[in-house]
Amino acid sequence: MLLSETNENAPDGEIIARVLAGNKESFEIIVKRYDHYLYKVGSSYGYSHDDIEDLIQETFLQAYLHLGSFEGRASLKSWLIHIMLHQCYHGQRKMSSRMEILSSDLLENEDISPYEETAKDGEQIIENKELHRVLHDAIFQIPEDYRMVFVLRIINGMNTIETAEVLHISTENVKVRLNRARKMLQDLIGMNYDVSDLFHLHPHHRESIARRGMQAITALSKN
Repeated sequence: MLLSETNENAPDGEIIARVLAGNKESFEIIVKRYDHYLYKVGSSYGYSHDDIEDLIQETFLQAYLHLGSFEGRASLKSWLIHIMLHQCYHGQRKMSSRMEILSSDLLENEDISPYEETAKDGEQIIENKELHRVLHDAIFQIPEDYRMVFVLRIINGMNTIETAEVLHISTENVKVRLNRARKMLQDLIGMNYDVSDLFHLHPHHRESIARRGMQAITALSKN
């Protein structure tokens, strides 16, 4: 067996081929490869952590069920984010009574924050949390059309073409909305900002997402 056939760093196409050939366990590689991107999308809609996990689980379940229809014209990441956006849109109606903006209490009071904390120094951690609060609150003051472009382009690192494909808008529209979103953020917080680590998942929660996703897929074969 070739190394690339067992390597978790294999290209998406190889992983997809394995899953479609009946090796459903390989789908966990896809889950772990893209769960944090989907989490950032859910966070940008203001869902609670538990609701985001539910939406991610449903996204991966739908992706697994329709994997055979994935044609590769867009990247797998773009395809998954498109499904996640669909889940978030419909979830706004289904879970409106449970919707909540992630508050500063989440960072202070949870035993394990869903966000991954990378700083080691105590003062730096406090400063990072304060900055997260400021950025988080400011991002949710931006209209959704601009916020989603900002989240996909800057926080999720997608390029202009990928963002346009996922949101079904022109590349020029992506550029315009991104520039306006940046200007809005600058006006709101009055300083330079770095959102590169905003909405990152704690490793504990990443394991939970992977476990729940694979349990749902395994359950399909038992029904």
